[in-house]
Amino acid sequence: MFTDKTFVPEIFNIGGEYFLYHLKNDGLSSIPSLTKIKESALESVHGYDAKRKAEIASFVGFTISPENNPEKYLRTIDLGDGCRNFNLYELPFHSQGKHHYDEQFGVNWPYIYKLIHHIAPHEKPFPSSKYTYFQLLMDYLAIAWRYPQQRLPILSIVSKERSTGKTTFLQLIGLMGQSNAKFVSMSDLSSDFNSIWGLANFILVDEAKIPKNMMTKIRDESTSRSRNINIKFLQQFTIPNFCKYIMASNDIENFADIEDEENRYFVIEVNPFPTDDENPNYLELMKSELPYFLDYLMNHHDFFTKKEGRFWFNYKDYRTPALSKMINGSKSPVDLKVEEILESLCDEYSINFDDSIIWEFSLTGIRNFLMLYKGNEKEIKNALKRLGVHCDGHKKRFTCAYIRKETLAIRYSISVGELRSIFDPNKSTLVQVEESENAA
Repeated sequence: MFTDKTFVPEIFNIGGEYFLYHLKNDGLSSIPSLTKIKESALESVHGYDAKRKAEIASFVGFTISPENNPEKYLRTIDLGDGCRNFNLYELPFHSQGKHHYDEQFGVNWPYIYKLIHHIAPHEKPFPSSKYTYFQLLMDYLAIAWRYPQQRLPILSIVSKERSTGKTTFLQLIGLMGQSNAKFVSMSDLSSDFNSIWGLANFILVDEAKIPKNMMTKIRDESTSRSRNINIKFLQQFTIPNFCKYIMASNDIENFADIEDEENRYFVIEVNPFPTDDENPNYLELMKSELPYFLDYLMNHHDFFTKKEGRFWFNYKDYRTPALSKMINGSKSPVDLKVEEILESLCDEYSINFDDSIIWEFSLTGIRNFLMLYKGNEKEIKNALKRLGVHCDGHKKRFTCAYIRKETLAIRYSISVGELRSIFDPNKSTLVQVEESENAA
């Protein structure tokens, strides 16, 4: 929250037009806002005489340049040749604090630690994963705080139950980011005017369920290099985009329509807090620990991971069973039928059966076996391609495994060994794929 000591209203000139940058109450808190003012109001309303008017700072435009380190933060971004942009990112104001570790009592931010450990325990997503949930989430938070211009995957905290700490975790991020973190709804995100969240570094969505018509927008927002800002009564302007989506949802399977190839989501499924651990003052307790925790993130955290891609992490490391649930919940009945029939082969063949044996079939053969229609063939092709089934691309004679006779058709094939590498025979989801990828 801002106070008179941490925020000073400013009047400045952008391309010959005057703007007041001031605090405005949105019903929940006071947030920095832009208001365009007429030149005639400079004297009559704001008391600017000719001399003060000549001293008003001039900029060529707005920008966002996130920085949480007071020693590195810049309000003015120099563009060279005497040109500069006005930085709309507000340096968060937090009391000074020093992280320390005590062998008897642990870190001096125990309630924050307890929440993070509850959300992300010291367990690996898969047995062969490189990192635990806790290591991944602590790196996520340290990256977000220390390097706020770094893009990160959409962090999704999900659970069917309530009282799991999901909302409390979002509130912790809100406390960290202050005006750079905004709670929004899906209707806010779909609005043409984005002044509520467009300048935020953290976009927080509670009780989230992403409609299909919003998937593309959120996907693009998480990766685009720039964003158009639409504020009522102001001309649209463009700023760099460094936003990080963090969402909480009680709907795991139907939270979002996510395809197998989608690498933007880091999904953690959480359990309810034990009844005796619930504390109505948890938020206030975390608030008192925040200066120590932020000092830890900025100055003491040693990263477990290293930067490997546009979202910092290697996608193989933050694929989780919860993400598999979402992907399966997004699949069509045709996808599920194709997976089921191929997975059934893992049970049909003995574990000692030669992995080099090839299962080959035609599109018509598998379609008839699944009792689907010709109109389903495109979906079947896509499902086979996604699973890594080989397609020769031209007709040839071979024996189709599903119709049990020789046919002249385009040949699809996959070996028994490849099937075993895709499916875990003991589960109905593509778990082993993720495990093998993590081991790579």
